[in-house]
Amino acid sequence: MDPVAFVLRSFTKQERGELNFTLQHGLEAIRILLLEGFDKSATYVNSAKKI
Repeated sequence: MDPVAFVLRSFTKQERGELNFTLQHGLEAIRILLLEGFDKSATYVNSAKKI
């Protein structure tokens, strides 16, 4: 597959679900970073989470 076509293609249903999870997880990591500091945010990001 052409790399450009791969990058610009629409997300699949599964990828959209994973993207939503990832964005919510990232927002929570930023909230923790701002309120509780880097160490707690890093711990949150690096802990195992299921999609």
